Amino acid sequence: MDDYHGLSELADSRDNSLSALYQGYVIQVAVVYDADLDGVADAVIGDKKLIVVNVQTPGGDNIEFASYRSNY
Repeated sequence: MDDYHGLSELADSRDNSLSALYQGYVIQVAVVYDADLDGVADAVIGDKKLIVVNVQTPGGDNIEFASYRSNY
């Protein structure tokens, strides 16, 4: 999942650009350690990660999706 940190390109699983299909959309992906589940990135490596996907629509609305993943 760390491979997706910083992702901002619209592409399918074959790495083909989807920009023409989703003109005006902007995405940003962040994956950070957050062991105490407070929504703030930790300075140290822990066993829980916060994954945040932000989507900006052509109309300027921002939609945020967030989820946690832990090592078990």
